[in-house]
Amino acid sequence: MKKIESLAADFLGHLSDRTATDMTRLDLLMHLKRLGACSEAIRWVNEHQALSAAGIWEACQRADWLLWLAGSAGVNRRSLVLAACDCAATALEHVPDTEGRPAQALHVARAWCAREASTKQVHAASDAAAYAAYAAATSYAAAAASAASASAAAASAAAAASATYAADAAAAAASTASAASAYAAYAAASDAYAASAASAHKKMSALVQSRIPWADVWRALMCGVPKTDAMEAGV
Repeated sequence: MKKIESLAADFLGHLSDRTATDMTRLDLLMHLKRLGACSEAIRWVNEHQALSAAGIWEACQRADWLLWLAGSAGVNRRSLVLAACDCAATALEHVPDTEGRPAQALHVARAWCAREASTKQVHAASDAAAYAAYAAATSYAAAAASAASASAAAASAAAAASATYAADAAAAAASTASAASAYAAYAAASDAYAASAASAHKKMSALVQSRIPWADVWRALMCGVPKTDAMEAGV
């Protein structure tokens, strides 16, 4: 059995090295439609006809789209959570020093990735950050509310039930980037709202691409990965 698994791993690695950069834009579009990508993302990919699938991944400056695709394809869950945490962390500057729940949610989510926290602990931390977001929203602190929401969503990506990982974790991870970009927009003057959100997404996209290389996304799209990651056993 181990020999078969070893041969399969060698084959997948060889296949990835040879063809990960060969997937075409049309191939990617097929996967996006199969997974249920939003019409805006489909339209954006259609507009970049000169790029390969790998080029589109690298050129995309919408972190929420990148996280959604990685999660929907089935990229390693811990890589997805770490990328979501990186995105959420960009928003923490707008959380008051007296409010520690959003930062704690990210700490616990990262600890889960290192097998140092349980799913139950992540659930609790995510809920606490969500309460912090609600408290900020009711006090009209929109930037802080969005930052706290980003942290809660990042933790939710880790806490998603393994049976529905691809759908739930992908949605939570994408929400992380959406909320984190909103913090920048809320913090800016109204006439700079869109520019601030775009700048935040550009920064977060680079973080996602650094954590999750295209080869990992390609491998998940082409070969699939177990929805219940063996790395989560006992956590």
